[in-house]
Parts: sequence; C-alpha cells; structure tokens
Amino acid sequence: MDSSNSPSRSSRYSEFSSSTPITFVTPDSLHSHPQRVDHPGSHLKTLGSSLDDWVPTIEGFINEDRRVGGPVLCPLPVVSVAIHHTDPEFVKLSQAEPQLSDHITSIVQRHGIDFIDIDITRRLSKLNPQTSPVPTVVIFANQHQINHSWLDAAKEIHRFLLSKNFANFQVEIVDPVILKPWKCFPVLDTDQVFSHWDNLRDRILNSFNLHEWISLECYRFGKEDVSSKNPPCVVVSVKPDSSTNWTPTRDRIIAMLDEYALSSSVGVYIIPDVIFKSIEAYIPTKELLSDSAFQLEAQAGTSIGLHLPGSPSGTLGGFIELQWSGSPEWKQFGLTCFHCVYPKGFSAPFSPQDNFVIDQWYDRSVRPNDPNASRLMRLCQPSLGDMEGQVAYLADGIRNQTSDKESQAIEQALEQGEFVLPFEQKALDIRKLVVEKLEARKMKVETFLSSTDKDLGPVFAGSGYQVFRESVTMKSVEKTILDWALVEIVQARKSQNNTFSFAPDLLVSDVHTGRPAELGTLCKSGRTTKHTKGQCAKLRQAKIARYRINGMEEIKATLEHSVTGDFSEPGDSGSIVLDGAGRVVGLLFGGCQNKTASYFTHVRDLVKDIREVTGASGVRIMGCDVRF
Repeated sequence: MDSSNSPSRSSRYSEFSSSTPITFVTPDSLHSHPQRVDHPGSHLKTLGSSLDDWVPTIEGFINEDRRVGGPVLCPLPVVSVAIHHTDPEFVKLSQAEPQLSDHITSIVQRHGIDFIDIDITRRLSKLNPQTSPVPTVVIFANQHQINHSWLDAAKEIHRFLLSKNFANFQVEIVDPVILKPWKCFPVLDTDQVFSHWDNLRDRILNSFNLHEWISLECYRFGKEDVSSKNPPCVVVSVKPDSSTNWTPTRDRIIAMLDEYALSSSVGVYIIPDVIFKSIEAYIPTKELLSDSAFQLEAQAGTSIGLHLPGSPSGTLGGFIELQWSGSPEWKQFGLTCFHCVYPKGFSAPFSPQDNFVIDQWYDRSVRPNDPNASRLMRLCQPSLGDMEGQVAYLADGIRNQTSDKESQAIEQALEQGEFVLPFEQKALDIRKLVVEKLEARKMKVETFLSSTDKDLGPVFAGSGYQVFRESVTMKSVEKTILDWALVEIVQARKSQNNTFSFAPDLLVSDVHTGRPAELGTLCKSGRTTKHTKGQCAKLRQAKIARYRINGMEEIKATLEHSVTGDFSEPGDSGSIVLDGAGRVVGLLFGGCQNKTASYFTHVRDLVKDIREVTGASGVRIMGCDVRF
C-alpha cells in the first residue's frame, strides 16, 4: 500500500501489464517440434495463454496460465492506481498493516509458491478506463508448472480478507512474465513476409467480416526486448468485448500463409486492443505541467483542450504558416489533431442547432473562418483538465505535508513552550518550506486558470473527425486517415519560438521530401510522454475505420504509417513527428493500448489536404518551407 499518489511499489510489474492473446500460433522455428501448435498441452506458454484456457471455478475464480484470482479480476492490460489516503479503505489498511501483508505472505509460502512481492492497490483496465478501479491484493510470483496451488492460495487469501472485513478486495496471483507488454518492431527487408505483405494484407481484408476488427498489421512481434528475438507475425487486433471464437479466423490466415510458403517463418496473433486518441480523463498521480506551460507565448508539445468542462486533452504539435496567392503575408496557426478539438462525445451544453452543426463536422471538413467553429471550438493551453488536475495534485501534496502527525506534534510542543530536538526543528522547517513552494505553484496555476491568458484561440480550419482520402504516399489507391486542425492563435499568444517545450534541444531542420520507406528512427514531443523515439515500420498497416452513412455504421479499411516502440500514450495525439535529422515527417494521431505501435499521417498527405481545405498556396511548418 502506498499513501501517496505516486505509483505503487510494485508498479515495475503492474504498470506495464499486457493482455494475453485470444488465440495465437507461433512460427515453427520457435518450437522444439516441427508441427504447428496453438495450445501446447499442459506446459506453460512462453507468451501467455489463450482465453480458451481460462477455467472458472464454482466460486467465480479464474485459473489460467500465469494468472489466477477473483472473484472479479480486472481485465488485462492494467495499470495500478494507489489507494488514496482519503479513501476509507486506506484507513482500514493502515490499521491492519503490516500484519495483513505478513499473513498473506505466509499463506502464499505455505502453498509452495515462488513468491516475489505483494502490492495492495487498485487495478484499472487500460482497454476500458471508464470502469472503476478494482481494489486488489496482487501477489507477484514465478509459476513453474500448472497445478491447483495458486488457485487454492487465492481462495484462502480471499477468505482471510473476508474475515478481516475487506470484502471489496479481489485477489490476483500473477507471474510478471505475462505483464510484459506486447512489443512491435519493424519487419526487416530480409524477412520473407516483407515482399508479400501488401498482397497478403489485401487478401485477408477481402476475406473476412471486419465488424469486430480494430486493425491488421505485420510486425516482428512478441515480448522480448530485442527485435531479433521476436518473429515476424500477422497481428489482428479486435474489440476487447468480443465474444467471437477467433480460432477459425486464425486457421484461415495460416492457410493463406501456407500459400505464400510463409507458415514456417510467420506467426499469427489475435489480441484485444483499443486505439487511443486524446486523453479523456486525468488521474492526478503526477505533475504533468512544467512552469514553462504557463507562459503567455504558445508552447509546441504542450497540452491543449477545448474551453469546455470535461473536454479531452491533446497536444499542440507545433506551428504552421499559410500564404494565399496574391498576398505576401504569412499567417501563423497552431497544428493539432481534429479529434482533440471536436466538441462531441462529452457532457457539454449544446443546443439542438449546435449539435446539428457539430454532427456535420463528423465527416466534413471545417472551412476557413467558419463562424460556428470560432464559436464552438475555442481552445485553451494548457488544457482545462490538465490545469484542474495540477491544482488537485498540488492540493493533495499540501494536505499530505500539513497532516503529518509527527510535524503536528512538534508544532504543538513549540506552541506549549516545550523543548524540541534540533533535528526535529530542522525537519519541521523543511516541511514548511515544501508547503510554501507547493502553495506558490498552486497559486500560479489557479491564477492562470482563472484568467484569459489560458485562451489560445478558435479553430480556423480542420479535416473533420472521421475523414479518409486517397494517399499520395501509398502504392495502392487505398485511403488514409486525415486528422488535423489549425488553431487561429490569439495575438497575445503568438509564438516566434519554433522549439518544443519538453525537448528544447529538438530542432526542426526541414520538411521531409523523400519516400516514407526511407524513414528510420522517428521522434516527437508530446503532452503525456514528452520526448520519445521509435522506429518507422516500412510496411503499411491497415486500420479499420468506422463511420456513419444515413445513421448506419459502415466499415472501411485504411492504410496507415506506423511507428514502433514506446512512442506515445493517450494525450500525445497532435504531436509533430520528426526523423533523425530533424525533418518533419508527419502528425501523430493515435496509438495502441495493448501493443507498442502508434500511427501518424505522413506530411505529404497532411499538406495536400490542408491546401485543398484552406486554399493556401504556400505552407511552412515550424519555420521550414514545404517544397512539394
């Protein structure tokens, strides 16, 4: 248990949890036997277990490879959220510790379990973050063979918790092996599947009902940290709530691989996943905003959001300048994703007329100087959610410092004229200094939040929320997602600084004019993960887009550029993507919760669409001329 809002002490495991695949098959080269296997008997799987292996007991507990527990387990992948000191459960736990953990540990050891660590926390699903965190006793252990010892221990621990009046707590015993994330690496030019992927991808897309599909991709894929240890795999991501038996789908894909003589070198995985965009909720467990975020001058790489309560947070990627024919003037705008500024999907008080206008922007572009856009899509920087979260975080820190019982006792002794030891006086002075600094920072955020300084400006033009058009960077005529918005920055906040707030040494040198296949290492500076690097995947991946026609959902496979690695998290959408030479290559618009892959719109497609929507002839990005 952790009394602060920082990650719990076992977060090195639980923060990076990853879901087991629904069904999978690995290449023959990874097995000691030549035949292909999906469920290798009763021995432990290297990468986790299929949902088919879950064994629900009569008491509702789940028993699967490397993970056991119940009665209600939070679905993987998960993050752990510390139990807050204001939570009633915290008080009970404080009174019960350390005896509670000691007794649980003794139960685990009595059942012969190879114990690593214990964490009393709350588990929150990354695939369904809207659900409430589940109070859970998490026991980390190494599983060497499948038997009933883990299940028996979990049941005994749950009975013990019930006897101590901790009925809300679930029990989870888990091997850290399955908590490692699914890692994506680019397929190499020398991998057999590389030259066949375009044809294979199109065949798969045309052979299946895509209603529950999220994406179809090809990476070197697995849980190892090195590309060479993960085989090339076809990865199908599906909706997390799917109840479909995916084994027939997997077997048909294997048959297609056989036709290309790829079945011995390419694996197939079908996993649950969600493609995230902007962040819709802020849990104040850390301080996201630096002092530079509260400068009047707009900041590239810092959060933005609508001037509406409950609106999501995204990233102001950078600055773009437009010039129209017949005018020597260049006009500056902020660049972000349209979904970061779209005023739909949260509780905002719009009239029926306004809702009708907003619905039009779902699949239609916002044209320059639309008065409705100026009225309904006004932005703040930093976002309201981040500033409100920062205030809550700082207020919590102040409460922690001022409610410390030892400091209160020292202060009381001083008030009564009693003697205190020098080290006690020094500790009290340090604590008071910390409180003064926290209060000063809180006042600074509150002042900015209550002033007009936070106002960044209205949306000038944008792609629309769910728009895809033919790409100029793909060999085929398939369409790609366009997701951009230009913000007309108010005069007081216009920026002359083409650097990124979280990466001041990251300089933009040019706009990439070459082919996407030439890209290697990519980087970005975003609201959530700040400055990160990844590897561009040369193969084009298929994302399954959903849109409406006459009120009915339709499905369209789009082809997207992707970058692998720990590149982005929710809230990073809108970040400008650069190559290793500092050239602008695109705009980040989303990423995956259950694998290390993110997606971006290539700068050629981006600029083409901006020109068509705005009518501009000249374009500069971060001060660099676009020469195509």
